[in-house]
Amino acid sequence: MSIEFIVAVVILISFAVALPWMFRSILWNRAMRALQKGDSKQAKIIFESRLFVILFGKFSSEWNLFRLAMGGGDKKEIEKRTRRILDGDYSKKQQITVARAAYFYFLDQKNAVICKELLTIIQDSRDKKEVKQNEMLYRVLIEGKHEDIEYVGQLLEEEMAKKEPDSVQLGILQYILGVQYLSINQKENAMRVLKKAKQNLRHTPYSQKVKALLVK
Repeated sequence: MSIEFIVAVVILISFAVALPWMFRSILWNRAMRALQKGDSKQAKIIFESRLFVILFGKFSSEWNLFRLAMGGGDKKEIEKRTRRILDGDYSKKQQITVARAAYFYFLDQKNAVICKELLTIIQDSRDKKEVKQNEMLYRVLIEGKHEDIEYVGQLLEEEMAKKEPDSVQLGILQYILGVQYLSINQKENAMRVLKKAKQNLRHTPYSQKVKALLVK
């Protein structure tokens, strides 16, 4: 066996290994350029393409289409993309990833049916603290219960005790606490924490929700 033949084989193998990576890089960069230009239609065409599915896998295609829908804010498209993954043949880990990403959106939409399904998936996570907090959010925001006032108060204390508390996290917890106080007609307590929530959430989508509660 000649040296020339061995070199030729090595080159062919290297090319065969590098070729899919090159195509992946080109296709991904095309999608990113489309998104940077605000061309979501072109990005969607790329993510839905057969070539993208072959190179990146079916889940990567659906996951990126889901994220694209979330960024666009189209309710029907978000629900469609969420359902495609939840009803598809994907691993538990993949479904948990999507459930975590979609859960807060559907909580905000007060969609009890999908929230319950997403929560059931999240409950398979090993992160017990995350599961406990998401169960609390379902009780408060979907079922309208108020049994978690003490628990949310504890979470607030933990966040405030940190060296650098997260103002958005503080605001969300204050909002959740205020919602519970209102449900048991403790308006004074509700207004106290909601005013703090308004300050912490002033540059977030929750700002309008807090303001709406403050004028009740």
